[in-house]
Amino acid sequence: MGPTTNAPVGTGSDRGTGSDRARRLARLSWWMLPVFAVWTIIYIFASEPIVRSLFGVGPSEPGEAFYIEAWGPWLVVTLLWVAPLVVGLVLGVLGAVKGAGKLAWWAVAVHGALLLFFLVPNIVDRLTTL
Repeated sequence: MGPTTNAPVGTGSDRGTGSDRARRLARLSWWMLPVFAVWTIIYIFASEPIVRSLFGVGPSEPGEAFYIEAWGPWLVVTLLWVAPLVVGLVLGVLGAVKGAGKLAWWAVAVHGALLLFFLVPNIVDRLTTL
């Protein structure tokens, strides 16, 4: 082939087959678990200063919990906390739909179970303290 021959040129979008992309999505989903762990630690340490700046008041004693009474801010704060799990769940579902198999389905199951584990007690507590 000479320099003027019409040879196929990659377009930059050839990043592997669909199953490679699906497995990549599933692996990213699993990586959201350590992200959630680190995010939770940051969230715990940053929550008091954020509450003080947003609401002008915080816990009266160290270690005391601050209860957000309004539903809107409570929902935003809760969803902000579990955002990495939601992202992991979505990535797992996308990977499963695109054909990643058991790796993706297990990621969906683990993220779903963790979301239930963390959200259900929060919602029950919220509903019982109205």
